Amino acid sequence: MNEKRPLFERPFGPSKQWRSMIGSSRSGLLCELCGTVRSGSEENHLGISQLLGRQVIDQCCGGVFDALYAELGYAFFERFLEEFLADPMNERFALIRERLAEGLREATRRTEALAVELGTDSQHAGVLQGHKERGSP
Repeated sequence: MNEKRPLFERPFGPSKQWRSMIGSSRSGLLCELCGTVRSGSEENHLGISQLLGRQVIDQCCGGVFDALYAELGYAFFERFLEEFLADPMNERFALIRERLAEGLREATRRTEALAVELGTDSQHAGVLQGHKERGSP
């Protein structure tokens, strides 16, 4: 029998940031990180994620995703960015291309608005804003 033993003795805690794309209203769902059985309902959908081949109930042990992101998020982002830059037209990066375009449009809009506020050109305004956010003089 190939039963997985729980990784935690008790629930890790719910996520404050992570939201699963999969939800369920079923009863008797097992969080395989701690072994807790949770019940959903029509009003209370449980988020279901996967981690290390185990089913994770977000409201039970989803906090582990917050902890992993806090510790490893930048490293994963940096690696993902390297892969994106190596082959930006790969279909796997369709969403990131869309989101980057949205982000650049918003950054341009904000920089231009700041330039108007400061009475300067948008390139100079962007530099000033960067100094302001970092607390530089």
